[in-house]
Amino acid sequence: MSRQSAYAAVWMLLSKGLTYLLLLVIANKYSVADYGKFSFIFSLLVLLSFFSALGMPYYLVPWIQSKKKTGPVVFILVALSILFSALIITSAWKTDWIVVLALLLPLWTLNGLGSSLLWAQSKYGIDRFFCVVDGAVTLAIAFAASAQGLMGLASAYVLGYIVQVAVSFLYLRKHLQDAFRDFRFHVPTLSRYLTPALVTSLVYLSLGVLNWLDTFVLGLFRASEEVAYYTVASQICSLLVLIPTALSFVVLTRKDEKTLFTASKLSFLISLNLAIILIAVREPLLAVFFPKYPIGLFIGLLSTGMLFFSVYIMHISHAMSIMKPHMVLPKIITACTINIALDFILAPTFGIYGVIVSTFIAQLVALLLIGHAQGYDKLISVVFIVVISVGLALFLKLYALLLPFFIIPLMVVMKLISPEDLRRIVRVAAQSIKYK
Repeated sequence: MSRQSAYAAVWMLLSKGLTYLLLLVIANKYSVADYGKFSFIFSLLVLLSFFSALGMPYYLVPWIQSKKKTGPVVFILVALSILFSALIITSAWKTDWIVVLALLLPLWTLNGLGSSLLWAQSKYGIDRFFCVVDGAVTLAIAFAASAQGLMGLASAYVLGYIVQVAVSFLYLRKHLQDAFRDFRFHVPTLSRYLTPALVTSLVYLSLGVLNWLDTFVLGLFRASEEVAYYTVASQICSLLVLIPTALSFVVLTRKDEKTLFTASKLSFLISLNLAIILIAVREPLLAVFFPKYPIGLFIGLLSTGMLFFSVYIMHISHAMSIMKPHMVLPKIITACTINIALDFILAPTFGIYGVIVSTFIAQLVALLLIGHAQGYDKLISVVFIVVISVGLALFLKLYALLLPFFIIPLMVVMKLISPEDLRRIVRVAAQSIKYK
């Protein structure tokens, strides 16, 4: 775990703190039904963004590092995002807040370009700092404009990204000259980029389906309140992907398997203990901050899929780093297909419980198919540890805060981690604190 990934994790933690503050504002200033409607449209935009991004930033990072032309690539990415945004605006012209929210698509593309340039230089911490800027602006405007309802919330998200892109581009102004050089439709460059980028895009579209389709399907079949409950529970559980995301930056910019396996172990170890803590304090957390959201059980159940994700995302990042996304594409599409089928079968009748079951099964399939390089014995041990840890944490409640003292030694005995892994975490943390 590098110092930069440690800094990225710290900034991501602060960004997630701002996200939770935003959730508090939404929970207290906006109605549950309104937030359900917002989440439904937002999930649709996220799914569309996977088509317009064409593998950015995950495939664009190694492309930039290999010193290939980026101008034509940026041209097609910007054009696609504007096209999708225009389609949404045209189809929802009479709904002002959706028109405003549709502006997120080109903003996400520009933000993704900035992230790609920073990741290519291994400046993960700076990229995450810009996310904090976005979170702070969004929070402030969402609070100030709460009387405007959905329009206020949509404006907050859009203005937050405008500020983030502006600050990021100001920092990267010298690098942007190279990125936008030869900004045109250039067939030879695009032909070399598009095929592997489309494969990468399909991989991350599938990941997006695993993480965002549930919200969209709930919006199709269930009341807005259920969509809001699921969204808030998912946002709270997303705390568990902070460390995996930070470590995936490192895997993405390195190509060796040693980094892959080390990152996988550390990602799972830290995420598991965060999950135990989160589940243990869920009831007082919800009672104080989210009294209108009875989602304690949902938090525990959703955390299982997040923990499976913490392992297999490293293997996906490794495939991107060596520019071979086809290695994981059939596997993630298989998991995605299972999730889609189960969502549409279970959601109409069982609602949130149906999509949680479908997500658990799909994430488990993804873990077993994508993470097979670590050995199925290790993966079965991972599943066992996740199920027993989450089950005990749900049952023990606050007493579950003692669980890490038993789970960590058990993981060492089962050879999921080593004493050296524990020392590495302590060492990187100490170096990060001392660094000036």
